Amino acid sequence: MAQIEADSFELIEDDTSDIVEEDSIETLITLDTTQFIPGCFPDFDFYYNWDSLRIDPFKFDLTTLSSNLPISILNIDCGYSPPLEGRINSTFGWRRRRVHSGIDIKLNLGDSIHVLFDGVVRVSMYHRGYGNCVVVRHYSGIETLYAHLEQRNVKVGELINAGQLIGLGGNTGRSTGPHLHLETRFLGRPFNPEFLIDFKTGELKSYSLIVNKELFDIPRSKTVRRRRRRR
Repeated sequence: MAQIEADSFELIEDDTSDIVEEDSIETLITLDTTQFIPGCFPDFDFYYNWDSLRIDPFKFDLTTLSSNLPISILNIDCGYSPPLEGRINSTFGWRRRRVHSGIDIKLNLGDSIHVLFDGVVRVSMYHRGYGNCVVVRHYSGIETLYAHLEQRNVKVGELINAGQLIGLGGNTGRSTGPHLHLETRFLGRPFNPEFLIDFKTGELKSYSLIVNKELFDIPRSKTVRRRRRRR
């Protein structure tokens, strides 16, 4: 497996006929929007600010991870729900020297998208690469990102519960077809969503997660192509 370079990490995907291209994780907007929101701060132990205009304002250095950090995905105050039913079109990982930082799930325009866990909406905006996107910070310290939405149904700072509608599936931003681009991140660094969820069954694989350097290893990504029917 290839390792993430702590000082240079480009979350961009190649533009082919059935692969979504993700733009830079930085938005076009460069305003300083760091805020402190009392009472709306999931897992303050991991995060110290609240930036509603950048996907990754943290720039976490993976070299500082020297040991295993166990975190609880669910607890008495946190639920879980799959985002939608659908097959994975493209997996997490390296593709032609670039990184596809999440997974792509096939959908139809207007399909309902649901948040995975309880949390607070940190980002709800239009991004030139992700299109309409939502980032939710959860009480475990994990953040989830939902991209290429046709419509966003939540606002920044809104408390939401697992399974709540956050938007409608679409094809906005740099996308070549309707799908949900889903990311899971910790301190801004993406890791494979399939470590958490069995997308064939929609079930959680575990109620806990070990955060260490190995969690952020990046495999080679796969794109699932449909076979053409013979006439």
